[in-house]
Amino acid sequence: MEIICAFSSDSRKLYQADIYRVLSLPNNHIIHFRYKRSWIDDNLLAEDHSKLTGKDVAIFYSHGNELHGKKDIFNTSIRYAKIVKTEVSDATSVFHVYMQLKDFANLSIASSNAIERLPPTKFFSKLNCTKHTDGDNWAARVNAIKEHFIDITYFQIKGIYRKRGICRRWEVVPSKTFENNQFTTYDLLHGSRYLLKLSIANPGKNSNESSKPTPSKSKIIITDSSGELTLNTINPLETSIQFDDVEIPLTVKTLQINSQASLLSFQPIVEGKNSPIKDQSLPISNESYGEFAVHLDLNLRLSRWRAIGFGLLSGLAYMALELSKATDISDIKWWKASIAFSGISIIAGILYYFYNKK
Repeated sequence: MEIICAFSSDSRKLYQADIYRVLSLPNNHIIHFRYKRSWIDDNLLAEDHSKLTGKDVAIFYSHGNELHGKKDIFNTSIRYAKIVKTEVSDATSVFHVYMQLKDFANLSIASSNAIERLPPTKFFSKLNCTKHTDGDNWAARVNAIKEHFIDITYFQIKGIYRKRGICRRWEVVPSKTFENNQFTTYDLLHGSRYLLKLSIANPGKNSNESSKPTPSKSKIIITDSSGELTLNTINPLETSIQFDDVEIPLTVKTLQINSQASLLSFQPIVEGKNSPIKDQSLPISNESYGEFAVHLDLNLRLSRWRAIGFGLLSGLAYMALELSKATDISDIKWWKASIAFSGISIIAGILYYFYNKK
């Protein structure tokens, strides 16, 4: 099959961090790649780049880059995505592509492709690829790159879940895009309880062919920029086995404002006496992992159902007062009471909502 291929290499930690985020973020999350125009296939540049919107993409990790003194380059597929926006900066002429992440993929690049359209010459090209039915899950993609990646603990955010419906089943919180498909956010309600589902892996790296993999000493610390989230888990996360699934109860505190932004961050760290500490209130961290932080943008907001409930209860309180004053139910003018009940419920609900609005 022919598909657009977006490559990120091992020539810099920043490029490796892009692949780490591709492995870590949930489906439908938007990720941002940047390319100099010289790295883009001429055939794609010849077209109006806005026509790329909606096209499928395969994201690859290109390792063995010449900057590391190696001549052979290997390209390992990571994941499918869909292009949701492209633009070329007027100031820098850099090509920006925003991609919505999809399923993990096991693809091999066909040998029939011209070498001039592959790394290290081009890093964004349309290529012929062969799809393989096995090894197309997250664990297989981690194992495929671990020997060519930094020594780190991996994780994947499977989603934030909430209980919905009469049966109170766990359902994933849908993502939303903003700023013209450039960013992703998730709406969480004040005073509500959620479940953060993760996969975590510490597959280690082989020091030689005969030895067992040596696990990474890194851990994953989860922080909340607003201080309004409670995570019921051991923090930082670590695992003594190669692959595991983790479910973390997450509670949003009851706030007195309509909405508040929060950044839920997942930071690989290495704890140890030689790690620099910039702030004694923060966990010990290794500065070399700073580029690998993964963020979820959260919008903590007031539930409209709470405002509606407050309004209805206010209306019921009025009706109870009218009933307590009447000596005979037949004396009550129900049509007036109904209008008053509706008006009080609506006004009280609106006042409750906007009183708590920033």
